[in-house]
Amino acid sequence: MEERVIFNTLDSARKMSQDTHDFITEYNRVAEEMHAVIVPMELYEHGYAPLGAANRSSVARMVKIAEAIAVNNLPIPPSRYVEMLARRIGGESKQDYSSIMDGPKGSGKSYSSAYIGGRFALCMAEIYGGDPYDYFSIENCCLLEDTREIVNLLSKSKNRQYITIDDAGLAVGSRDFADQKNKNFNKIHATCRTKRWCLTLNAPVGSHIDLQIREVVTGKLNCFGSYHSSGFNLLKINSSGVRIHLNKKYPIEKRLWFDKKKFDYWVAYSPDILPPYKGFTKEYDKRRDSATDRVIAAVVSLEELKEQVDTKRDKEWRGIKKKFIPLINKTIEADGGKTVVTHIMKTTGLSQYRVYQLISAIEQGEEY
Repeated sequence: MEERVIFNTLDSARKMSQDTHDFITEYNRVAEEMHAVIVPMELYEHGYAPLGAANRSSVARMVKIAEAIAVNNLPIPPSRYVEMLARRIGGESKQDYSSIMDGPKGSGKSYSSAYIGGRFALCMAEIYGGDPYDYFSIENCCLLEDTREIVNLLSKSKNRQYITIDDAGLAVGSRDFADQKNKNFNKIHATCRTKRWCLTLNAPVGSHIDLQIREVVTGKLNCFGSYHSSGFNLLKINSSGVRIHLNKKYPIEKRLWFDKKKFDYWVAYSPDILPPYKGFTKEYDKRRDSATDRVIAAVVSLEELKEQVDTKRDKEWRGIKKKFIPLINKTIEADGGKTVVTHIMKTTGLSQYRVYQLISAIEQGEEY
């Protein structure tokens, strides 16, 4: 089998061709003889593998299975999470889905969210028709952009799109909660249901994102483990919400449930593993480098502007000292060496704050 098979839904996996079934079976036969890891058929039939209790051993088993699939060109199993997203976004009732993905720098948040976007697009195309690029492409990725550019992208995005915002803390940071830019983004974010978007915001720490946004997202994702040499990451995914009782807010996060089973870990491969998105990461990195250059240039411009403002302020302060310090010294001398603030204010016409500021300058021997 040359081109990797991607199962976008449980239904398509259960209807796999005999050749694909034989390919998986033959791999497992050889793996068993070599005492290597076997890829459970439950992954294709039910969308999950029974790993036992959520501990280090279960994580190790999942890593080995994910690695075996990646290395041996085995079919990518359907994702219950992604299929849930697609049916939620594409269903009859107008629903959206927004989430925050966090994890340490370099853990793979960007590629993981792009992989989910690619799987979402493939799933949407299979269920509702059209091309995967109708639902997700590199143009749907905001990379280190400010709020204006993000709002501009969202305003142009069509219905039922997957959109990812990288390093969202730069654009809608928690420290900027009172800024107009965050208010504008919150207004757009509130319209997600009408547009039926699937929106993911990436940040090293979820709390870096504006609280108002964190309180209304539907899901929380975390890059739990990075296995970049094998081309995948392990994620933890929880549903998210807020319960209000007696005017107090209580955050609620729960593991996802399917078939009356709790799901602990999820695998996110590189988006390049998906046939329509081969070469995605190269273009993504190229655009991210350009975005980084823009951010640096903007910061440099702000620093230069600040330096100009500071220079102007220093010049004005030197002028004030040159004009009023001699007059203050004469007033103090006339008062027998006593510093009578009210007399200085009357003589100079300055405010009390400015007089104290100038007296401090005199005491510290500042030049003027």
